[in-house]
Amino acid sequence: MVVHRARRWAGSWMLYGAQDRIHARAKWEDDHLATLQRSPFADEAWALEQGLEQGLSPTMVTRPQPQLWVVSTAGTARSAYFRGKVERGRRGPGSSVAYFEWSAVPDSDPGDRATWWGCMPALGHTVTEARIAAEFERLELADFCRAYLNWWPGEIPADWLVITEADWRALADPDSAAVDPVAFAADVTLERSHAAIAVPGCAQTGSAMSRSSTTARGPAGSWGA
Repeated sequence: MVVHRARRWAGSWMLYGAQDRIHARAKWEDDHLATLQRSPFADEAWALEQGLEQGLSPTMVTRPQPQLWVVSTAGTARSAYFRGKVERGRRGPGSSVAYFEWSAVPDSDPGDRATWWGCMPALGHTVTEARIAAEFERLELADFCRAYLNWWPGEIPADWLVITEADWRALADPDSAAVDPVAFAADVTLERSHAAIAVPGCAQTGSAMSRSSTTARGPAGSWGA
């Protein structure tokens, strides 16, 4: 734990004492220095790029029992390096790799405190419910789900919190069709992560009725540019 805190927060002060008050430094070196030297620690790995391990591996092979720690919350669509680690771990990491994951159950309510208790080991120890509740109110839902629930893009139920998916799909009308003059509408989120294109149409259900129909929706890419 001391090693983790020293590596995680720059400028941290660690007070480490020995029984005779004199040999604290020597005890620190004996207990932890070798671990620090032979165990690279990649934190916030979701922001790291492919090729990281190509630079680390040559420095590790000469050390006895080297370990590479890759630690992070869930990433974004660009987190190819860390996503690969997660997918490998979920499939079964193999005999030489240990994989640990704390993430919320898919489709659980991100605002439910029971969800938080199910995926946050620090809750009740170094973090309080009040702090997490404040973050839930402050952050965009997608950012909260990634940072605190460890959900990746595509696992975040941001689209169905106001209107459920079942209610939305129940209103589908396959007989609705666009009529002249045809008009299209498009919208993109501020961070350009998702886009939608819609066209109004009408259906004959006793009388003509105007409807707005979304025709394409999903992560913004070249199709939404």
